[in-house]
Amino acid sequence: MKNKRILLIGIIFIASLAILFMLLRPEKRLNWRETYKQTSKDPYGAQVLAELLKKRAKSGDFHILKDSLTASLPADLEQPASYVFVGPATYMSENDVARLLAFAGQGGHVFMSSKIMPYSLVTELYASSCDSLSWDGYSYFGDTLARLSLAHPDLKGAPFSLSYVVRNRVDYYAWNYIADNYFCESQGWAKLGFVNDSVANFARLPYERGYIYLHTTPLAFSNYHLCKAAGWKYASQVFAHLPDGPVYWDEYSKVPEMAAQMPANSQRLSRRGPLQYILSQPSLTWAWYLLLLAALLFLVFRGKRRQRIIPVLAQNKNTSLEFVQIMGRLYFLQNNHRQLAMQMLKLFFLHVRERYNLQSRDIDEAFVERLKARSEVKSDIIDKIILLNRNIANSQFMSDNTLMELNRYIDHFYKNCK
Repeated sequence: MKNKRILLIGIIFIASLAILFMLLRPEKRLNWRETYKQTSKDPYGAQVLAELLKKRAKSGDFHILKDSLTASLPADLEQPASYVFVGPATYMSENDVARLLAFAGQGGHVFMSSKIMPYSLVTELYASSCDSLSWDGYSYFGDTLARLSLAHPDLKGAPFSLSYVVRNRVDYYAWNYIADNYFCESQGWAKLGFVNDSVANFARLPYERGYIYLHTTPLAFSNYHLCKAAGWKYASQVFAHLPDGPVYWDEYSKVPEMAAQMPANSQRLSRRGPLQYILSQPSLTWAWYLLLLAALLFLVFRGKRRQRIIPVLAQNKNTSLEFVQIMGRLYFLQNNHRQLAMQMLKLFFLHVRERYNLQSRDIDEAFVERLKARSEVKSDIIDKIILLNRNIANSQFMSDNTLMELNRYIDHFYKNCK
């Protein structure tokens, strides 16, 4: 018993020393997360961009929105003004979307650079401008480097090359862009900027008396890149599209990219709770962690004295393969060969997307050639799979022989792909 007490005291003492060292050390570690906070001096903060916009705006005309758009963004404008959002992702309620569109309708310019746009906002724009077109998010490609350029003749120049750097090491990054099928030229959609001179990452849509600008690469406006001459020039040229006048910087609507990918119902949780304030203050953060550590140690040692013997449970079985086999037999017994084939093809294209980073939205010749090159599977096997996929999608009946033929080709692909 005495040894256990000494061990517990030693663990608490060492943990306390470690926390005090973290609190009192003079140097500050850089935060390499993409936060784009207006006050952050970290590599992917946005303090430099905020200073750039303050210089463009007149004295006292740079406003930081720290409350919802409904409560802080003016709907009636006396002069041209700009709303600016730069962040990893954004969340807006229906009322916030309505206020933002009212701001644009009064002649305001709305600039949003984000990797994930609010679904309610974009669907509202496409509902009024592009008939029978639904929003499915930005497209993307993976690479370690991208070149950004602008379309305006007066702003053309050498492309701005940027990369994603973490702890001074270049890393792989997903570069977003707006697919061509989202541009409704008859409704005024215009391409203002490009990635690698091929796909659009900067677009403009006229909305009543104002404009809405979509930019898919907020990384270009981070401190890390704006500290370079080329990055500062690119940002200045991008924001030259906005009018002179008041600037409303939205700091409230920023959410992490992971939070924006959660189901809509989860966004009902408050994002301004007490815990968020605690974690925003370094001293309170470490006090919170110390409290959690003390509670954990208390549970571990007290639970060891009072807890009953836990019976050994049987190891969980992986029934995924069994489930797939059962579903396959179900479709086969129901003579629903087409549905079974469609499930097989769905899993096949999912495998292609995850392994080779190839999007199967448009299965054209370029997609097929890239798949052949990356998988190193015989060309005739891939051609037959694509042909069967097209035939199955356009037919309502499927024979046993066709199903077995499809299974044989797909199985050959799985066994021989690189």
